[in-house]
Amino acid sequence: MGRGQGEGSSGDKGEAALTRAERGLSQGERQERGHEQLQKYADFTLALFVGRLVPYKGPRYLLEALAQTKQKIKVLMVGNGPLEPEMRGLARRLKLNGRLELLGAVEGEELVQLFQACDFLVLPSVSNNEACGIVQLEAMACGKPVINTHLATGVPEVSPHEKTGLTVEPRDSRALALAMDRLASDSLLRQTLGQNARRRVIEEYSIQKVAEKIAALYQ
Repeated sequence: MGRGQGEGSSGDKGEAALTRAERGLSQGERQERGHEQLQKYADFTLALFVGRLVPYKGPRYLLEALAQTKQKIKVLMVGNGPLEPEMRGLARRLKLNGRLELLGAVEGEELVQLFQACDFLVLPSVSNNEACGIVQLEAMACGKPVINTHLATGVPEVSPHEKTGLTVEPRDSRALALAMDRLASDSLLRQTLGQNARRRVIEEYSIQKVAEKIAALYQ
């Protein structure tokens, strides 16, 4: 376990995330539902959230969206932060029993397994403090589609709408619920978007490609 998501320097976080993304690329789109600890999720469509539980990450809207979904979706929330007690209370009020698990800090190979086991990632950020959402690259490297928000940052650029995932307006729990239901109900769409996502990481965002782009700035 160790440090929670969001702690440490931004450089450390970025390097660790890119390393996990590279690991996802090397390991492919392998599903890890057979892992003993993940077997209990076999009957659900798994939506994954990875990030600090702070206001700009939008965890409240994810819980509100989950309460409105019609499909059999379970949300796994990875990360900790000051909003954790509030999220637990909101989950009780929304009666999300059995549909939400707050896992706290998860790192390393265990986190990679969660990326591989999930059906899609949700990044419900609500402000421009979310510069690009590098966690998207980790999910995309594992061949997973992303639901993100239409921010005036690099977030929707990393995972474009209807190409590698779905984009909704921030703070719109209803739109988020509809996007989650759409992915949960259409395995072919998830597969298509996930394949596109993996291809995009390979072509645009692998460590080698990022290094090439940085080097080009100095030529």
